[in-house]
Amino acid sequence: MASSKNQGSSLLLQVLLQFNIWFYVFFFVAFQATFLWKGYMLPYTQAAWYGEYFGVWILSGVEVFRIYFAMRGNLTATVFSMTMANVFAVATILTHVFYLVWQTYVLRIESILLVVALVCEGLELVLGVFAALSFNAAVKFHRRAAAD
Repeated sequence: MASSKNQGSSLLLQVLLQFNIWFYVFFFVAFQATFLWKGYMLPYTQAAWYGEYFGVWILSGVEVFRIYFAMRGNLTATVFSMTMANVFAVATILTHVFYLVWQTYVLRIESILLVVALVCEGLELVLGVFAALSFNAAVKFHRRAAAD
């Protein structure tokens, strides 16, 4: 008889996702406040300010879907949801890098928030890839055991 190999969800990934929910609320509010301040106090071109400002709104929408798919995939141990979360994580990481490097004006508080976001999402991406791989291995194991 084959031994039972049951792969559960990743506790560390779930803790990081819970932290990231609260951090991202703070991140979004702080980023909106800094953009409003920069719009009034710094000589922005109108197109650049609107592009960067609404880019944060789009980033927030993608971040909500990323966290949703990551939590769903982790708690239900499904490969598809974890894969979608990892794809969204790559997109949000690239957007954070854009705001850190190529934004018109970068304030120190924005740099700190972006670095924390990059570290958290980088860890979540690595843990998400490992979780998806382990979920996939568990599915293959159960299919092979059922065939025997």
